[in-house]
Amino acid sequence: MKAGSSLLRNTLALSVPNAINPFLSFILVLVISRRLGAEGLGEYSLLLSFSLIFTTISSLGLGSLVVREVSREPEHVHAFFVNSMGFGFVSSIVGLVVMNLVIHVMNYDAAVVLGAFFCSLALIPGTAIRYMESIFRGLERSEFVAAGFAFENGLRVLVCVPLVLLGYGIVAIFAVITIIRLLGFFLLYYFYVKINGRPGWSFRPDIWGHLTREAPTFAGIAIFSTLHLNMCEVMLSKLQSIEAVGIFSAAGRIINMCQTLPLGFSLAVLPFLTKKSGEGKRDLFRGSVDSLRYVFIGVCPMVVGAFVLGDQIIELVYGAKFVSAGPVLRYLAFVMLPYTMVLILAQLLIATNNQRVDLMINISAVALSFVFNYAFIPRLGELGAVLAAFLTLVILNHLQYLSIKKLLFEMPLLRILWKPAAASMAMGVVTYFMQGWHLFLNIGVSACLYVVFVMLFRIFTQDELIRLRKAVHFGI
Repeated sequence: MKAGSSLLRNTLALSVPNAINPFLSFILVLVISRRLGAEGLGEYSLLLSFSLIFTTISSLGLGSLVVREVSREPEHVHAFFVNSMGFGFVSSIVGLVVMNLVIHVMNYDAAVVLGAFFCSLALIPGTAIRYMESIFRGLERSEFVAAGFAFENGLRVLVCVPLVLLGYGIVAIFAVITIIRLLGFFLLYYFYVKINGRPGWSFRPDIWGHLTREAPTFAGIAIFSTLHLNMCEVMLSKLQSIEAVGIFSAAGRIINMCQTLPLGFSLAVLPFLTKKSGEGKRDLFRGSVDSLRYVFIGVCPMVVGAFVLGDQIIELVYGAKFVSAGPVLRYLAFVMLPYTMVLILAQLLIATNNQRVDLMINISAVALSFVFNYAFIPRLGELGAVLAAFLTLVILNHLQYLSIKKLLFEMPLLRILWKPAAASMAMGVVTYFMQGWHLFLNIGVSACLYVVFVMLFRIFTQDELIRLRKAVHFGI
């Protein structure tokens, strides 16, 4: 199978099935927002942010290393599986203890503290799931990752929504989520055995040594990137209120749904770029340019659409109580573009063994994010958090660009961007004048017009269109 076809297949495997998952999660978010209000949604979002931060800390960011190594040496998959599981178990116990200490020091309410305790128990299966997902990605069998996502999200909604409707709160929700994470682990292990056979449980000191040597770099990348990406909600909780976190996260949930396809692509692109790096700099350059072009094609129309229709989307989804989230959504949409660029360029640095450069850039991003959030949130509230996130990501993206130019080659960003941006702005003009239409009709017509503009601008090559039709036809 050609590398381009494999990339497309895995992108669709991670994106198309997972397009359902944000909507499933969104059902729970809606129920929480309507039954527990902005404060309840703020508590839920805050604990999810802590969960993401400490799952990242517990896994030490080594998921990307596992993807890279398994894609290079798939014949050693059992060794990487067994030893990464053992390594992750030890690190997740440490993460569990640290998370509870941090929550205690930050002096949150009793419900948040108890919810965080149950949330911390999920770090053990959560870390194991991170490594198993990385192995599937390295083997380019991402459909199993998507199945795991769907299972956990579906079960979470089926169980937690009735709990909230019956009057239970955040503590019960996160106790159930912990149990579901454990079930998710067993499901992925079943998939692993199904495609690879039962692993032999052997200790490999060389793999533990490799993981240990690389852990500081990859953990630093993961921790610092997660910190600066989630700092807005934490800083809002301390500089404003839990309600402010709820308003910000209401808009953020919609943005997360919009990013399904770009995020799926960024997860699939690491093994693709790893293989390209072994074929020579010329092939790597072409693969990198194409990767950025693909994410621009997907992200640009969503940025324009969310900016034009932000108020209508918030009113339809959340109702009048969250009307102040409309401006947050409109301007948060602009964060999507530098964010997805950052993801792709980070994968390029890791694929070419330049992860230490990416680490230093992410350390800088944490410092910038803290300064910007501290400066803007007290004056601008939720919009200050949006501005802080945007400025941080733009600077981070520029630092990545300069590093890649020095170490590898120059990326022609403007040449890659202008056609998708022009097609999106042409669509946006029509979207603006159709604001009086029903929201879903407007979105549908705008999407069709964007496809027309993409064809008129010839953004896709003929070969890419043929591969896309084949991938969709065979349904992965």
